[in-house]
Amino acid sequence: MTVQVRNQNIFAETALISHWTAGETHSESAAYITQVVSDRGVEDFPAGNVEGGDLVAVLFRTNATSITFKVECFQSKAMARWMIFEWV
Repeated sequence: MTVQVRNQNIFAETALISHWTAGETHSESAAYITQVVSDRGVEDFPAGNVEGGDLVAVLFRTNATSITFKVECFQSKAMARWMIFEWV
């Protein structure tokens, strides 16, 4: 999910709020931020465990124009929430 924010100062957050499995011995769910465009330029963050590194779930940026959130699942179902706080 990519959200356009029109040159705003933002504090963004995402969180996994529910994870379901149906008797699977190995499962995974995650919620994180994959990209933000701001006065720092385009920043791409690790896209899950495939690329390695720490997943980004919270960030602050000035003059942001867009932010992309992602939820991924393996042998499960998941639900997440995302919030963007803007101020002038």
